[in-house]
Amino acid sequence: MKKWLLVLLGWMWSLSVWGSFPVMHAYLACIWLESHCTNYSQEDKVAFMCGTLFPDIYHVGVFDRTKTHDSHVNLQDVAACKSPFLSGVKLHSFVDNERIKFSSKYKTEKFFPADVPEREYGLMVLEDQCIKPKMDQKFKSHNWLKRKYDINKEEYAYKASKRYLSFWHYFVYRYFVSEPQDTIQYMYYCSFVTLACPNSHSVRFFVSLGRCSPIVKKQIKEQRQDVENYVNALVSHFQTLFDGSER
Repeated sequence: MKKWLLVLLGWMWSLSVWGSFPVMHAYLACIWLESHCTNYSQEDKVAFMCGTLFPDIYHVGVFDRTKTHDSHVNLQDVAACKSPFLSGVKLHSFVDNERIKFSSKYKTEKFFPADVPEREYGLMVLEDQCIKPKMDQKFKSHNWLKRKYDINKEEYAYKASKRYLSFWHYFVYRYFVSEPQDTIQYMYYCSFVTLACPNSHSVRFFVSLGRCSPIVKKQIKEQRQDVENYVNALVSHFQTLFDGSER
């Protein structure tokens, strides 16, 4: 009984913590790579990008969020990490932690009122939808997109099966090759085909995402300038933090 209670509490905690979604993570990772990892080889850069996109695999129910997210990580930890993959994992946690603090101070309720279901998912997808054109340019210059299906060997250290890893990579790949709001709508429909998702947790995740897709499209259309101002401020906040870590 105690074990199941801990599992339930862990699952509830994972739903109450919000960070960024793949495109924003990748965009900020590119900024970090360009300014702090000039000694990285191309393979190191690919491993770093894979690491920064890996932690949110918890969304599909493979394990608890705390296994891939560190609430106390700082940029010195990111820079000091010898493994490019694990450095990317650490940057992911840093971005999530800072993004939570930033968005809580910004008046994001004008995009998604508190009574809107799945508002936090919606806000993250809204950020990704807005930043994606800039991310596309960076991905073209680094030629990373074709590597989205590749599973980094260090991912297996987290004891996730190849089925879960492949499923997550497939989602991330689709998320980048199409518009985020369209991908979540596609995965929403796929979630009703039980064979398309590895478990019931992932079904709930994609159903939740699908519910916010129409709202994202509406907000992008009606409040584009406000959304862009928010996203630009968010990126600028991280740029300042990254620049400050060099001093």
